[in-house]
Amino acid sequence: MSPIPAIRLKMNPKDLALLLFLSLTWSGSFFFMEVAVSELPVFTIVAARVFLGALTLCAFIYMRGQNLNF
Repeated sequence: MSPIPAIRLKMNPKDLALLLFLSLTWSGSFFFMEVAVSELPVFTIVAARVFLGALTLCAFIYMRGQNLNF
């Protein structure tokens, strides 16, 4: 059993930058979905999100050196 790592109580600048990036990415997706829904059909948005998600996962698996067994 591995030991439990210590928890840091203070954030360093890298942690703050990552938190800022995460918050901008997370909130930006809601903003852009609101804009997209007013301009595009829902099916088009869903298809684009599924395609981009699948493409991202395939790229991630490829970068890890694993095989895609289709």
